[in-house]
Amino acid sequence: MLDDPFLQHREINKSPKKDDFFGAVFNFSSFEKKQQTKIKKTPFQKNKTSQFEARLEEVLEPTLSAKELIGKIVRTALEVEFGPSFTMTPGFARMVDTIAETIVTNPELRRQALAIASIYISRKLGPRETIKQ
Repeated sequence: MLDDPFLQHREINKSPKKDDFFGAVFNFSSFEKKQQTKIKKTPFQKNKTSQFEARLEEVLEPTLSAKELIGKIVRTALEVEFGPSFTMTPGFARMVDTIAETIVTNPELRRQALAIASIYISRKLGPRETIKQ
């Protein structure tokens, strides 16, 4: 049926393991089950989370604009995840600006990012007294 020896070779060497692999990867029901189970954080992940939170308290200031706040959040997240040397790679600043611009222009993401910024700025400033009138 196949005249081309290359195609014949490929037909003969079809691996059922390969098909099983793709079936497992694209099996959405098992993906949904994994999403429903609670994933426990490893100590390494907990350390990154606490490192991220500490860095946010350091870098976020109430005087920054929304885009600057979001840029600092993105930069901090990438720095904690990939290391400080990653921030020195060519194009890093442009990548952070692109991500921050995308977040700023999406209302839902902007709201979430600014809520995060608000939490960490409030922690940094500490409790404030309300002004009585």
